[in-house]
This record gives sequence, structure tokens and C-alpha cells, in this order.
Amino acid sequence: MFIERRRDASLQSQDWIARQLGKVRAGLSEAEGLLDSSASPGAFSLADIALASAIGYVEFRLDADVGLGDYPLLDSFYRNMLSRPSLAGTCPPR
Repeated sequence: MFIERRRDASLQSQDWIARQLGKVRAGLSEAEGLLDSSASPGAFSLADIALASAIGYVEFRLDADVGLGDYPLLDSFYRNMLSRPSLAGTCPPR
């Protein structure tokens, strides 16, 4: 979508963009459904890194279209992960 939106407005496919955003939303919904809210706060695995990275990408590139407000468990998970210096230090500058 990032590249599609860089194209001239007359050449952009709004239907294609809507389909891709639908896929992103479906993925976030699935991740939220699989996220175990009772997980130990000290637990940290490769899965946590992968999910935090994916959420970070969505927030960085698609925040105007797909906000985390509709996914409270993912939002909480992501904010918790950002409290870790190892992840906070890799966020792109704002």
C-alpha cells in the first residue's frame, strides 16, 4: 500500500488498497484472538519479537488507516513490549 499510494492519484486503485487494508485488519484480529492476555508478564520469546515488529510496522506505515484502538489486547501488548529497552531502541524516529 505504501508504494501504491506513492503512485499518481489517478493511477491508484482504491479497491486494491481497501482489499489490502482488509487483510491487515483480518491479521490483526486473528493475532488479537490468539494473544493470551494471561501470559506471564516476564515471558519473552521470538514470537513476542515478531508480533511486536509486525504491530510496529502497521503503526508506522498504516496508522492513519488501521489504528490499534480497535485491538485493545494488541495495543496493550505492544505498549508493554515497548517498555523493553531492546525493542524501544529499534523504533524508527517519529
